[in-house]
Amino acid sequence: MIRKVERVRTELIMDFIGLETELDPSVDLLETNAFYDSADNSLTILIPFLDDPLFDSTFPKYAKIAGTGNTLSHEIGHGFDMIGRTSDENGVDKDWWAKADLVEYDKLLLKYTSE
Repeated sequence: MIRKVERVRTELIMDFIGLETELDPSVDLLETNAFYDSADNSLTILIPFLDDPLFDSTFPKYAKIAGTGNTLSHEIGHGFDMIGRTSDENGVDKDWWAKADLVEYDKLLLKYTSE
């Protein structure tokens, strides 16, 4: 099985290098994860995340929507955390927040990190 996965990974790398696909082969195919990339201003949810046991087909529709919404909102929040807040919508390192917002953010950050 591992050999088959490696073969698929090699084919993906070849397709990616040959510009036949936008699928990034550096991402682990079997990893269950989601992430926000501030440099690309992109959010990625890997396919295994949408399978059992996190996304069971027998769950009611509202539970699947709520679980997906929770993951999406968590990852979007990284766009405004200590690292994400320093990049604009194009991934450029830029101080784009209003001064009053920065002051309030720093106050709240200090409050919640000192507890």
